[in-house]
Order: sequence, then C-alpha cells, then structure tokens
Amino acid sequence: MLEYAPNATTSFDATRPGSSRNSDASLLQSLRLGTRDAHGALEAQPLVSGLLDPTLSPDRYVQLLQAFAAFYRRLEPRLSAALDHWHSRFPSVYRYRPRLPLLQADLADLGCDFLPEPGGEVPVNVTIETVPGVLYVLEGATQGGRVIGPRLHRALGLSGHWGARYFNLHGQLDSWSHFRDWLSRIEPHLDQNATLSGARATFSGLHAHLDHWQVEQSDR
Repeated sequence: MLEYAPNATTSFDATRPGSSRNSDASLLQSLRLGTRDAHGALEAQPLVSGLLDPTLSPDRYVQLLQAFAAFYRRLEPRLSAALDHWHSRFPSVYRYRPRLPLLQADLADLGCDFLPEPGGEVPVNVTIETVPGVLYVLEGATQGGRVIGPRLHRALGLSGHWGARYFNLHGQLDSWSHFRDWLSRIEPHLDQNATLSGARATFSGLHAHLDHWQVEQSDR
C-alpha cells in the first residue's frame, strides 16, 4: 500500500526509483525495511495475490471487495480524531479520502450487497502516535492500483468509473505526494517507534482480517 520496498509484481508498491526526497528518505526507508516481512506476507495472502491472477473470477473479486469494505468500515472512523490532531498543529493540503464509499459503489456496480461483518475487532490501534504509520500503509496501497487497475480491466473489464473505483483512486488525486510532504513536515515531532508499530500493525491486521473473512465466508 505505499512507498515501501519495491517488488516487481506487488499490488502494494508505490515506489519509483529515485523518488524519495532527502528530507523524508530516512523515515520512509525505516518504514520500508521495518515492514518488509509483514508486507510480503500480506502480498502472499490468497485474496490479495489473486488480484494479479489473469483468471480472476468476478466472485473472487467481490469477496475481496467485501472483505476490504468490512476492514475500512471499522478502521476509518478511528482515523479522523487522530488526523485532526496533526492537522490542527500542522495544516496541510494532505487529506485522507475515505475508501469505504468507493468500495460500496464498486459492489453496487457488480450487483452485490455489502455483507455484515464477521465478528471480532480489526487489530489496528489507531492513535495520535500510530496514525502516520497506519496512513503510510493505506496511501501506499492506493498507489498499488497502478498495477492492479489495468489487470482488473483486462481480466474483468472494470474501470475507475465502474466496478474498480477503489483500485483506480491513484488517478484521481496525488495523495502519495501530499502524504509524503505531510509526513516530512511532522517527522521531527513523531515517535518513530510508534509510527513503525502502526505500519506493522496495519499490514498484519489487514492480513489477519482477510484470513478471518475467508474462514467466515466459507462457513456460510
């Protein structure tokens, strides 16, 4: 989901060679290296890795959208208060755009309902201290749409206007650049251990959620 360690086929890779700026390279490098294992494990999760499968079925795609929607429905309400704290101290053009409405619109395009969430809490602790790391993952995931969006168009005929809004958000706003500028500005005021913890927890929390979702849906 961001400017973390680049993989040739990753669905969460927003890195461009030479794209890091001197001012924020150290923190971003720490986040890339510190989340490498959790990032790789999420890439291998069956629902996520299936996005790059040329034989991806509509049903499998819908299952992933529903799982993502359940994750964001729990996570996003927690972001506002933590972000408000930082924006009040350091005004910025960066704004987090909610992903849940995009996922719900994609599901509606495909004639599907948003299923009730399985039980359990999303294991991501969003606080003032951890939210920069959480957003590092979410904004990077949006940039992964540069790889996934075209694949979905070829496999299922979907686009940023129908069925794949979530995976084409990268083309509608420059959130990664704005996020990096914001992160660089607040970096001197961050607890970098907490930032890294937030990023790791988001990777592993989404992974656990997707695994749990698959089990719940297979039991229905």
